[in-house]
Amino acid sequence: YMELLGAPFDEARDRGSSRGIVTIAPDFAKNVQSVLDCEGSTTVAPQASNFVFLRTAPSADAPYVANPYLPGVDPLCANNWGDKAVAGQQFYRFARRGSWDGIYFGGQEAWFYNPGRRNTAAGAGVIIQPRAGLASIPVYGRAYPEDAAYPAGTTPQLVAPIGLYSIPAGQRYVATGPFASAYYWAPTYAPTLEGSDHVVVKGQTQYYQISFNHRFAFVQAADVEVVK
Repeated sequence: YMELLGAPFDEARDRGSSRGIVTIAPDFAKNVQSVLDCEGSTTVAPQASNFVFLRTAPSADAPYVANPYLPGVDPLCANNWGDKAVAGQQFYRFARRGSWDGIYFGGQEAWFYNPGRRNTAAGAGVIIQPRAGLASIPVYGRAYPEDAAYPAGTTPQLVAPIGLYSIPAGQRYVATGPFASAYYWAPTYAPTLEGSDHVVVKGQTQYYQISFNHRFAFVQAADVEVVK
């Protein structure tokens, strides 16, 4: 598909961007991984995969990174998304040690095997980090407006961070934005737009969307600064 668009991945390989942004892009056919089936805990035959495993240090003997929302889940489980970076995601590479790349992933330092940078492509985007003076910042699952933005007759949605996630000072993530918060209030079904009681709530709170771990997440613009 990318070749038809005139932008094949092999023309945009990772050549060590000075900005540190990398796109996870393993060659599917050659990226053979082995996982457990997670039901019978039996090993599945090695097969082509779209992810790379993440470890806590640049070594094949280092533990896999863990996710606080997946306690006790075997790191080799196929559905354990807490220790896998998937093709297309973009992260900030903070270091390279031999054939290993270190990225910030889910509030942690994570390492994946990347000999000759064969598992990454070039990346582009905005780089953000916690604002100076903050030890850490919260991470949100939704970019909701502030309470004052909701008109009478609507119910403000709770602006609450994802409890077990945060970004420590110094870590950097690839972002899009900033953009203003919004919420579509539509408590009842209506067959036509004209007959609905919908309200588009537009807030003043600004957010950035980031690739945090296996999912997109949001941070408030007031909590971060853009890395030039």
